Amino acid sequence: VEIDGIEFSACCGTHVRSTAALGAFRIVKAEKYKTGCRVHFVAGGRAFADYRRLAALVRESSAIAGIPEDELAGAVSASRDRVKALERSLEEARAATATAEASALDGSAPAGAVIFAEAATFDSGSRLAKALAARGRVSVIRCVAETKAVACSPAQSEPGFRPVDEAFGQMARTLGGKGGGGKTFFQAAFSDAESLDGFIEAARLA
Repeated sequence: VEIDGIEFSACCGTHVRSTAALGAFRIVKAEKYKTGCRVHFVAGGRAFADYRRLAALVRESSAIAGIPEDELAGAVSASRDRVKALERSLEEARAATATAEASALDGSAPAGAVIFAEAATFDSGSRLAKALAARGRVSVIRCVAETKAVACSPAQSEPGFRPVDEAFGQMARTLGGKGGGGKTFFQAAFSDAESLDGFIEAARLA
């Protein structure tokens, strides 16, 4: 099929006498494919049905948002910016909470001792462990909701320093924990709370 000066390709559909026979026509998307380009389109009755579908989506979204259809794009953009700003504020608040909790734990634990604590989720446990590491403390955090544990330490090079994966990794695997990490951060997931509790107790005795 050749459109003089525009395109020449293998036939891929129903033959028509002229492009006018296609009626309505809409390019849905275009993407790179191997050394060429793949174009997705709808035509005729399918194009009309697709336009109706899109128009219905716009009307429904406009009704939900309570704004005119022609203001929808701007409202979505503004809403996205607000969400991003709120996410940044939330992350800052979470970091501040972890810092405050780490400060309290640091002040109440003997110098040089491993700090054991609990957190609701893996994310909050990781933040707390890293906040303690920033204060020079080694910690093991039990993440209650997800039956996980996190161990973290500051970067150290003193003689006798044991990386946390070395100190707690085999212990976790012996109790069925699955995970891994490096010298300053280790995580493990357990199949049940009993196995997690067993790991925490073994870590306390180590």
